[in-house]
Amino acid sequence: MLIILGDIIAGAIGAGSPTIPLIPTQRGPLTASCTVIAGASSCTSSTITFSPSYTQIPLVTATVSALSPGVVVHATSVLEPSLITFQTPGNDTSLFFDSETPVQTTNIPNTDTVLKSYSPAGLATYPSNMIVEGEGWITTSATSTKQVINVLVNNNGIGFVQTIQFETESLSIGKTPFAIKAVTAPIVFTTSLSIDVCSSTGGVGTCTGGATDANTQIVLASMRIYGVQTGFRTWQNMPSATTEIYGSSGTNDRQQFNFQSGTGVTMTFCVNVVSQTTTAAAQLTPYAGGLEISTGLRVTVGTNGAVGLQCAIASVTLTAGQQTVTVFGGGGGGLGDLPTFGAISLSWSQSTTIPVSITTYVIASLTPSSFKITIAFAASIVSATTVTITWSSTGI
Repeated sequence: MLIILGDIIAGAIGAGSPTIPLIPTQRGPLTASCTVIAGASSCTSSTITFSPSYTQIPLVTATVSALSPGVVVHATSVLEPSLITFQTPGNDTSLFFDSETPVQTTNIPNTDTVLKSYSPAGLATYPSNMIVEGEGWITTSATSTKQVINVLVNNNGIGFVQTIQFETESLSIGKTPFAIKAVTAPIVFTTSLSIDVCSSTGGVGTCTGGATDANTQIVLASMRIYGVQTGFRTWQNMPSATTEIYGSSGTNDRQQFNFQSGTGVTMTFCVNVVSQTTTAAAQLTPYAGGLEISTGLRVTVGTNGAVGLQCAIASVTLTAGQQTVTVFGGGGGGLGDLPTFGAISLSWSQSTTIPVSITTYVIASLTPSSFKITIAFAASIVSATTVTITWSSTGI
């Protein structure tokens, strides 16, 4: 054994002094940190120093908050605006009156004379246009007076809105049919709609200068009145006490929605006020889960407010989970107070936080003595967040 050792030593001495290779050294695992500010989507650490320095650029590996590839933080996500519609206008017609019982005059009058009329009980106003139509015939004889006969649609709140004219012919015997149709402006139902007749020399829409004619008769065989519907609804006898809209006892005016919890939610409550209540301070407001969402969302529908689209906007705090959303109102005048509303809607936009992972991290500014690490996130961060970096290096 000694001889072998001597041979090795002798050989080494004979070859000269050997070069001893440098052995790579590892530093770490050590920790550093990186703070991402609110609204940013990346951060870069301060300079991390090797102590002592390497002679060459080392190999650096890192993990972030002990996860690979990264840490879970929270980023801002603005939800698409949400909308609940309680009442949506839509074009339709509603038949208010239909009479198929003929009405006959014994003569043609020389003054405005009602053949048939309609004045509905229980409605103070109807906020949209009305359609009036009727059919009948005029009977003439050889002794009929030759003159113009006016058949008219009369909105007794504003006057004649349509006229058709018939002129009797000399020695004409028989029956001549007629039809009349008119669209009239919104009606005040303290008066009425009617189809009238008279003789006239004053032209369309008049009942002047004609003669009474006992030898000519008119028959109104049928009459109908329609209301053009646009989604309007009238709250019959709106009460003073806070009550669900229209006094609903079912679910027709209610919606279900699954709310996200959070603050900073902006809500907009809009009501198309077609006609106001008789009291000054009557209001409508949205409720969720049986509670008023915010006093800032109250819309005045009384005379302190205005006709037309009225909106209120407020920042609110929502409670998470599915809730029943509806509309309540109060401050009405009770019996005889009949406000009418068109579209009613509640809309909002909400910011919430969702988990977002680190997408990449990059070793930057690497030298034998130091380096930095840059971390990139998938989205902007809600609030300042400090991320822990665990790193190791290997080099010589």
